[in-house]
Amino acid sequence: MGMTNPHDALFRGVFADPTNAGPLLRMLLPGRVAEAFDWATLRQGPTSTVESVLTTKVRDLLFCVRVLGTVLQAEFQLEHKSWRELLTIVQVLGYTSARWRQADIAAAAGLLPIVVSVLIHHGDEPWRLPRTIRELLDAAGLAVLDPDLADALAALTVGMTLLVLDLAAMSEAEIAALPLPPVARLALLALQFLRGADSEAVLAALWRWQSLVVEVYGAPGGALACEALGSYIVEVTDLPVQRLRDEMTRLVDPRAGEEIMSTAERLRAEGRTEGKIEGKQQSLLRLATQRFGKVPEAARQRVSAASEADLDRWMDRLLAARSIAELLA
Repeated sequence: MGMTNPHDALFRGVFADPTNAGPLLRMLLPGRVAEAFDWATLRQGPTSTVESVLTTKVRDLLFCVRVLGTVLQAEFQLEHKSWRELLTIVQVLGYTSARWRQADIAAAAGLLPIVVSVLIHHGDEPWRLPRTIRELLDAAGLAVLDPDLADALAALTVGMTLLVLDLAAMSEAEIAALPLPPVARLALLALQFLRGADSEAVLAALWRWQSLVVEVYGAPGGALACEALGSYIVEVTDLPVQRLRDEMTRLVDPRAGEEIMSTAERLRAEGRTEGKIEGKQQSLLRLATQRFGKVPEAARQRVSAASEADLDRWMDRLLAARSIAELLA
């Protein structure tokens, strides 16, 4: 499943690395819980689970880690959102349910992993939506019942808590001071404060973060990290590429400016490729509608997330397929 927007690209590009994700998870967990895991075993797990031919659940990131002194495995699913959705807790519960139903887990002597859901929220307003199923039930009307009855009904419903790092409720200084690797702090700052900012605000922010940007650029892999930052800025702001190049040259290093320019050219090429893929997606959906009738929403979503190779394979199969399910099998 490809990355669908620049926020995904920056988030996954930084936090898919266990050296960045591990400190983030340890920071969010209660102290005693954080100490229960063998963080040296932290590794990335599969991000998608196929429910059926037409349904694929895709989470942003999944990590697996061993519980110290046991054979138990815990998993952390990381989501990021720049907008607020009332049913977010239900969405991540769906990811958990899909993960538990996977054959490789079910075959492991019937043991299910502990699954902890983490949300990184970088929005315009702080996160004030439910973080537990109980809060959602209360919001839906459970709170108006007799307290004992409400508790009894809630006890019959699955319990789940969403850990939220609410960047929208934090200042720049607070995010910059988080106990995380420099590249992780820089990515969180960019996600929260650069989206949709005008050119002057972007440049002012980069100069405020200069010491952090320089630190990131000077670390191993720093050139790629700054390239990712430049890609993000090019995609989500109106700052001209040439001006960004000039500022990065003064801010960090002449080489950083040149890398920004090469990034811009690559993005333009990718944009042309994405336009080609989008055309194939629209053609396939149009022809599938003519052949099978209304295409289910789940199938549309799968086509919209497909690679060019998948689209070509499905197009070749279109005339022989007897149903939309057979087409996308």
